[in-house]
Amino acid sequence: MDYAIKRTKQIHLGEAGEVKIGYTHSIVQTILPRIVKEIRTKFPGVKTVLREMNNTDQYKDLAEGRLDIGFATNIIAPENIKSKVFFEDVFVVVLPKTHHLLKEKKFDLSALANEPFILPHKIDGSAYVSTVESICLDAGFFPNVVHHTASVSSALKLVEAGLGVTIEPKRSLSSQNLAIKFIELNKISQKAQSAILWSDHTEREHLSLLQLVKKIINL
Repeated sequence: MDYAIKRTKQIHLGEAGEVKIGYTHSIVQTILPRIVKEIRTKFPGVKTVLREMNNTDQYKDLAEGRLDIGFATNIIAPENIKSKVFFEDVFVVVLPKTHHLLKEKKFDLSALANEPFILPHKIDGSAYVSTVESICLDAGFFPNVVHHTASVSSALKLVEAGLGVTIEPKRSLSSQNLAIKFIELNKISQKAQSAILWSDHTEREHLSLLQLVKKIINL
């Protein structure tokens, strides 16, 4: 009985039970391992459930209480979801390592006008795709998308196989050991903005944990 009372109190305070975290690819390559480690240290009774998800699914599951915290890139969050940008990254063009454009002394983005592109579908992240499209439009063309995938790992493998090119946040390429090369787009105005997402449910059930995560990402 004493254990049950203590456990119930811990769950009520967010010190036990489980916390469900959604994330996009670049987050797991960078800050997510540290977040999980800190949660384990500060809240050893909390089990962390991790789910790699696109932006749209994160919005839906946060609103319905099936997700507690989300991390996404270039978001347009609905009104019932709270969010805060905590990092800006540069975009890069990802090419097969043997691509002819890598031999050019000066890279011009307009040279990709006739290249096949690999991008997510707008259903998976309309704001992110719109940002990539705006990068291309500023260079004078609209991307010719021949493959849609929400998985960054899949997109990079398709690039490696010579099936197209893509544009990703630089951090998405961390720890990759593929036959690909990238060119930084550091002179464009568009940036890849990483944001944390949460809901009223999160503040009710996991306020202490949410505050810890915000502290880790310097919010």
